[in-house]
Amino acid sequence: MSKGFSCNFLDLTVRQSLQGLSCDIFDKRSQPEYAGIEMIRMPHVHSNISMTVKLGVINSQFYRFLRLCSCKKFFVFQMVSLIVFLKATGYPLKVLLKRTRGLLLKEKFLFGISASGIFRMILLQVL
Repeated sequence: MSKGFSCNFLDLTVRQSLQGLSCDIFDKRSQPEYAGIEMIRMPHVHSNISMTVKLGVINSQFYRFLRLCSCKKFFVFQMVSLIVFLKATGYPLKVLLKRTRGLLLKEKFLFGISASGIFRMILLQVL
């Protein structure tokens, strides 16, 4: 593999750099060939299910991002993208941030820094 090589496999992008391999989330919806296809991503905020179930999306995606993203930059980007998307579809930002903060604080340290440091990074980009 040469410098800067990347490949997508399932929902993962693997990149090679001078520092080694890194992994990030691959979203096929970002590709031009899928741009015209309507895809349901998350439960609608006004659907007839409980808010607890709707907010479970944050839990599941948080652990998915934590498992698949190999560096802080990718993890923060994915969390910010998720929160911004959910906020745009009507989810209350305060509730989204509270859930995210709670999940982060359970982990203590992530990617070599404190979980509260990661939360501050997310907060700066969301607000």
